[in-house]
Amino acid sequence: MPVRACGRARRTSSYTIVVPFLAAADVSLGVCTSKRADFANDILDLFGLRQYFGFVNGGDTGIRKVNQLACLIKDRVAAKSNALASVAVLWGHGSLEELQAVAPDALLRHPHELLRIAHAG
Repeated sequence: MPVRACGRARRTSSYTIVVPFLAAADVSLGVCTSKRADFANDILDLFGLRQYFGFVNGGDTGIRKVNQLACLIKDRVAAKSNALASVAVLWGHGSLEELQAVAPDALLRHPHELLRIAHAG
């Protein structure tokens, strides 16, 4: 079933510029989401972005925000343990205070800020 651009999906227009640039800068991209993987893939396909992502990992649709944030903390610890940088973004789940508490290497307010990180890397 095709996905119609509505709600948050409409707010992804920045990605159509940022994602191809990151891929061209040889940045490996993947998606981890609490959405079902098929739904996330449909959204990426809708915006013509799926080919830029090496993987899409989805979860069950009933995951509560508190559980998602607990996963973010584990992801941050896992990234640090594997010498990977972590980036928290304010256009997803989590408030500024919640994400600052996780102590990411970078905290971004807008998708275009990803370009700065790609240039620095």
